[in-house]
Amino acid sequence: MKREYLADKIRSTARRLAHVIKERKIDSAACSVEDKKRIKKMLLASFYKTDINSYPLDKSYENALAHIPDIYYSLDDVVDLIKDQQENDIFHPIGPAGIYLSALLNRVIKESDVIQIDIKPTEDDFSKRLLMNLGMFLPRGKLVFNGDAITGAVGYGMNGGEIIVNGNCRGEPAQSMKRGKITIEGDIIEEYHNGYTYGVAYGMEGGTLIVKGNAKIFKRTGNWTMEPPEPGVSGGIGFNMKGGEIIIFGNAEDVGYEMQGGDITIKGSIEYEHSSVGVEMSGGTIIVEGRVKSVGWKMKGGHIIANRVGKKEGQSNVYGIYGNIGQEMRGDDIIVLENSVGDVGLEMRGGEIKIRKNLETRNIGWRMSDGTIEIEGNVLGEAAIGLSMKGGSIRIEGSADHSKIGDLMEGGRIDINGFMPPDSSFSFREKPARKGGGAVYNKGIKIESNIRSKIRKWVKKLEIFD
Repeated sequence: MKREYLADKIRSTARRLAHVIKERKIDSAACSVEDKKRIKKMLLASFYKTDINSYPLDKSYENALAHIPDIYYSLDDVVDLIKDQQENDIFHPIGPAGIYLSALLNRVIKESDVIQIDIKPTEDDFSKRLLMNLGMFLPRGKLVFNGDAITGAVGYGMNGGEIIVNGNCRGEPAQSMKRGKITIEGDIIEEYHNGYTYGVAYGMEGGTLIVKGNAKIFKRTGNWTMEPPEPGVSGGIGFNMKGGEIIIFGNAEDVGYEMQGGDITIKGSIEYEHSSVGVEMSGGTIIVEGRVKSVGWKMKGGHIIANRVGKKEGQSNVYGIYGNIGQEMRGDDIIVLENSVGDVGLEMRGGEIKIRKNLETRNIGWRMSDGTIEIEGNVLGEAAIGLSMKGGSIRIEGSADHSKIGDLMEGGRIDINGFMPPDSSFSFREKPARKGGGAVYNKGIKIESNIRSKIRKWVKKLEIFD
């Protein structure tokens, strides 16, 4: 009731001040207390006369700009409105309020201006978040949130300047960001009720996002508890990213889905079981300094450098901890620096995969048709190397003690420069050169197929009986 009464009163004030907005310009730099109150009423009145929806954000922001009254107001006037919003909830609904406040702020902020906003602690409830969407399309200056920033889209479409969050951040920061810098001193806790979230830095084109903590995606359940999301409901970090730079010092969730450009560095690990890196990526660079479960699925281009893939150190070798490297990969390269566990190059169609150390695996190059896989260490475990391989190249600098090599191979080449078991199961098909065929080499010497070898032995036995 109080909010409805306030809204009616503001609308009434808007009608009474309509002629003032049209005919009189007030210089807020040299105005009295009464004039400042009048400016505040005019700006409030303009908001309630404007039909601003929360989405789409670009159109809502343009609408807000178009309805700012033709009066002179100062940065101090905008800061007072932001403080009043936190204390008294003068704007409602809060989503459009943040868009309108951003439009007001961006018209008057200067390059040297620094705005300190002390975040008022609120209940952990969407309806209590009084500063949403503030800082969108910031062109210059510095915006500092002291406390946990619970705004909806921090730095959306940011064109310059700097935003600092001295605490945790919720919402979808750095969406469509073009220039400038965002620093979050705590964690990003991206959350959603139902449906889908675009995650962190969706469609980012430029600028820099630095997160000193973790970047996590959570689902809100009915009793307001938090749990990890199901696969496919979150854009994660850098979904559809086109440019710019993201640095996350802690752990993160999905990274680089449909990424087209830019650079992402995760100094921690990708810990969540269903998370992956570089799914359908076509450009840019991703570096994960910790551990990751899956990298480069359907990767079309770009570069991925991962420190370790698969199980954690000391974790038992059980089903479910195997990683996946470059499945259905089509282009560019993946480099894994440390000992890893996982399948490599399944149905690979192009590009290059390099494992710098040992690999514990079940499959390397299954149904691979093109591209290059290079393992500089040993292959551990009972691996199938080149099973049903159709093309491309697999090179193993170390040994493959317990592996089955080239089974049902139709094309391509496998080189093993270390020890290879003498009873390896070579049954690759000896096709004519025009149809492909396949070849296995050990220390530069071509190895004959088991099938061909058995046929020769059988023929020799028949010759004995002649």
